[in-house]
Amino acid sequence: MKTLQMATLGLGLLLLMGPSVRGENTVAVNEVLKLKGAGVADETIVSFIQGKNLDYDLSADNILRLRDQGVSSAVLNAMLSTTRGATPPVAPSPVPAPIPGAQPAIPASPGVPNAPTVTVTPVMVGGGAPVANPDVAYFQQELTPYGRWILLEDGQHYWQPTIVATTPSWRPYWDRGHWVWTDHGWYWSSDYPWGWAVFHYGRWHLHPHHGWLWYPDRVWGPAWVVWRSGGDYCGWAPLPPGSVYDTVGGHFSFHGRHVEAGFEFGLGLAHFSFCALREFGEPVHRRLYVGPEASVIYNRTVVVNHYSLERGGPGGEARPRVFNHGIEVARVTGARGREFESVRIQDLDTPAPGRAHEHLDPHARTLDVYRPHFNGRR
Repeated sequence: MKTLQMATLGLGLLLLMGPSVRGENTVAVNEVLKLKGAGVADETIVSFIQGKNLDYDLSADNILRLRDQGVSSAVLNAMLSTTRGATPPVAPSPVPAPIPGAQPAIPASPGVPNAPTVTVTPVMVGGGAPVANPDVAYFQQELTPYGRWILLEDGQHYWQPTIVATTPSWRPYWDRGHWVWTDHGWYWSSDYPWGWAVFHYGRWHLHPHHGWLWYPDRVWGPAWVVWRSGGDYCGWAPLPPGSVYDTVGGHFSFHGRHVEAGFEFGLGLAHFSFCALREFGEPVHRRLYVGPEASVIYNRTVVVNHYSLERGGPGGEARPRVFNHGIEVARVTGARGREFESVRIQDLDTPAPGRAHEHLDPHARTLDVYRPHFNGRR
């Protein structure tokens, strides 16, 4: 009986201690993410980790989550050194080896934590001499810490975020962000450290084997999506490769052919995310419909693409700006029962410290955005 009582007591202590230990580990990991998000230098974070002497209990999924947040290998190794029985850290996706004719290594951009120096693999264009794809060249050094580059059968390089490996159901313009009404129309404000690039430049491709992949491009937009609307619902899907917006004429083409505003760009149910109009613009959609469950909504909505070039905007800017009208604001306002306050986009000369490339200030109703210069243009 005494032995049974001791065993019962021991089990009770383990049950009491278990949640506390797990909670401590969660807090420890969140502390590292907090420091990272504030722009604290890696060496300082490493010293913090070593001084605390905590067991971070890192699983493979936790490592991928931390890496997706931009935590460097040095910080991960410091955390793993205090973790008992942890999975080894995931190394950054390898950069393709240079071949003769490659351009020199490109220095890392200032303001991007731990952006590696990379050499861009030349891409064969039209059967001529190998040249470096300039679109891949810039974004490769910026995005490599957060995912992997894949050379597809079409001979083009695509990027895939690490989160696709841990969350296969993930899709672009889906989580950790929300729609904001701005002086450039609907803008997707993302919490991902790489969101500034892949939600405002380039196109997304749903590959049958790899899943969602991003194709680089150098034309900025508040969001590059196809819209659907009808009844009490609205939806959106990322524009695919081959869709080009003419920033001179103000119209779309698809694989070289001019298309009208109601064109669907070959996108179907699998590409769209839907929500109720009353929830549109919320930081976290309480109910987001995707896949088969959205089929009824899909069939009751129609494409409402509406992009335009606006001139003479706030501040007297002379350069035309892409304006994403998307879902009619009056419809969303009526469904929500309150007005959308327009936010003003402001260009940053350099990324804001600790905020990467964009920062939304809801009180001042401003959105600071860093848009890199490509051959003298943004």
